[in-house]
Amino acid sequence: MKNNIISRMNELNKKSILSIDAETNGLWGQAFSISALLYDAEGTQIAEFIGRCPIEEEINPWVAENCLPKMVDIPENYVSYKDMLKDFFDFLQQYKDAVVSSHMGHIVESKLLHDAHDMGIIGDWDAPYLWYDVCLFFDDSTNKYCQENGIDIGEENTHNPVYDCKSAYKAFKHFINTQN
Repeated sequence: MKNNIISRMNELNKKSILSIDAETNGLWGQAFSISALLYDAEGTQIAEFIGRCPIEEEINPWVAENCLPKMVDIPENYVSYKDMLKDFFDFLQQYKDAVVSSHMGHIVESKLLHDAHDMGIIGDWDAPYLWYDVCLFFDDSTNKYCQENGIDIGEENTHNPVYDCKSAYKAFKHFINTQN
């Protein structure tokens, strides 16, 4: 079994990886920012999607304190969640052969799929397949893993979707490369 897992990781390491992250208004709220960074097999970032829209509900106090201050460098470039979601899925469609990854995506990022489907943005078979959640490999955050392993991801800025994409991608790539 271990050899099969290592073999699969080696295959993933040869592919482009699209790291995605979203910030939501509370853990179960609507996304107000989405980031997707595409890396080629050598680890060079080759494309990106960065979107932000107004928060359409009352702002969650935790979000106001922990997320919004870390996102001042991401302007609101969409007028609505639906517009941002449509462009995000158009971006994903361009890179449908890339491996899609997230960190703890089973809660936040998976909601993007449901919302896009419910809004008619994607059809029944248009979601990324397969989608890898890198939390499987880490006992704690990818940010902590990067710190413990001397992996540079720039100035710490968790709860900023661009930073979180970088952290998840670099931790995942480092982990894969250290398993042989």
